[in-house]
This record gives sequence, C-alpha cells and structure tokens, in this order.
Amino acid sequence: PPADSQPPAAGKQAKRWVNPVAMEAASHIPAPELEEGSLSAAVNLLPPKYRAVIYLYYYEGYSSKEIARLLGRNPATVATQLRRGRTQLKDLLESEGSS
Repeated sequence: PPADSQPPAAGKQAKRWVNPVAMEAASHIPAPELEEGSLSAAVNLLPPKYRAVIYLYYYEGYSSKEIARLLGRNPATVATQLRRGRTQLKDLLESEGSS
C-alpha cells in the first residue's frame, strides 16, 4: 500500500488521502470542449497540473481539500496551483482579447 495509507508514526498527525489519482491520470482531465476563444478552450491550454485543479474546482464543484485528497496532494499545494492556474488563465484570456 502507498505510504500515505499507513498509520502515522507516534506523535505525527494522520494524513487523510482518499483514492489518490496518479499524476498521469490528472494530466488527462480536460475542460469541456466549447468554441474557440471560450473560457473552456483557455482552460484546456493550461499546463496539466493547473488544468486538473481548475477543472475539478470550477467545473466539478470540488473543494480544494477534496481535490487534495483526490489527487494525493498537499492542500497547500492545491491552493497554490489554483492561484497560479487562475493567474495563467487570466493572462491567456487577456492576450486573446488583445489579439
């Protein structure tokens, strides 16, 4: 079994990862396909690690803590990836708007 599913050592807090998904699986999480120039098309242009968390948060309605459990990531990592994904998405949409 994965290290995260073993009981914690004495004095350490238990991690509660449930059904972690391999990073390879997360890289294939797409946003719904819509017309070119749409928000969904811009989400699809994000790097996989950002696209996965943006998709799960905004399209599937998972909380950042739930996403952390699903992907086997630290909740702080998910929060950072959401922030960076939003920033990249904003930049993509602004550059599309000025084209």
